[in-house]
Amino acid sequence: MKEGPFKGLQIPECGGINSDPNVPYVNLKDCQEWAHFDSEMAENIRNLFGDPEVARVLNRDFKKAEEDSFQWTVNTNATLRSEQCIERLWCKISTKLNVIQEIVANELDKLPDGRYIHIDDGSHAKRQAREHASTTTKPDLAGYLLIPETKRDPQEPEFIDNRVPGDVKCEWKIRREMLPPYPKSLTPKLLGIWSKEAEKVLSQIHYYMDKHEARYGYIVTNKTCIFFRRRGTGWGHIDISPAIPHDREGNGEQGIFNSKMVLFYLHRVVANDEKHWKLESGWSTIRKRSSPRLNTQSKSRSLAVAPKAITTTTVHVDVSVQSKSGSNGLDKIQEIDVRVKASNRK
Repeated sequence: MKEGPFKGLQIPECGGINSDPNVPYVNLKDCQEWAHFDSEMAENIRNLFGDPEVARVLNRDFKKAEEDSFQWTVNTNATLRSEQCIERLWCKISTKLNVIQEIVANELDKLPDGRYIHIDDGSHAKRQAREHASTTTKPDLAGYLLIPETKRDPQEPEFIDNRVPGDVKCEWKIRREMLPPYPKSLTPKLLGIWSKEAEKVLSQIHYYMDKHEARYGYIVTNKTCIFFRRRGTGWGHIDISPAIPHDREGNGEQGIFNSKMVLFYLHRVVANDEKHWKLESGWSTIRKRSSPRLNTQSKSRSLAVAPKAITTTTVHVDVSVQSKSGSNGLDKIQEIDVRVKASNRK
């Protein structure tokens, strides 16, 4: 059976190690659950996939050249004990996402240069806020503007915005239940272990988002994606989404989504609008110290006056989001039959 863009928005694969011990730590008390993420995203997915023009483009079959660009052999039985292994698997999925993004941009936007938001290694988009100018660390993944006509990035990487930074982690190392908020029933021992790892992971992804002045970011593991939103009210103030599985069956019309569909939305809709993706750095809210690393357990830690809060409008839609997440994730990715039912409303 032929495969097209809608069916292509199905299942993912996987990052790199760029830990920096000098990243300012976030305070876990400032990290909260992303309220109404499921209902908001369900509404966004319904609107995007319910658009008759988008549905028309996505419902067609892949052309041979398009299909050949992401059909290569990946050893999914390899032991996923490192972020590099996951990154190699994820490459196939990000390539397919890029093919779909380019198809939609060419057939709907019809811009002469064919520009679209492309997902690739973080080294392709390195522009950073002035406050971060001396830092060299980079996220594993970047969502940035690419102009295919030139067969190259439109500018040097130092001048290209990373609009949706992403980082790759192993599921055994970090997963959603290890991130705040924590249930009161959690044992002190487990709380200590989880909060220590969460502090490192959240500090790193928040640092990348702040460095690139991006409002949204994400972590991808071999089983799920976790999405983050900076609130703009102070250093480390972020919202954390639920874990969105790779192997969930998606239905655009019903607002049932998997990780790939959320990434498609973020790069197609959000990353194309600077008013939505961009949020100025909050680095200035940190009181300067001899070491940029701030221990959240220290009583001396303090924040300067936070910048003016960003006003956002939350739309709550009562939607039941169904999950068919399996337990095998990317290591069994080829065994999963997932279909995205296209919305073709007139």
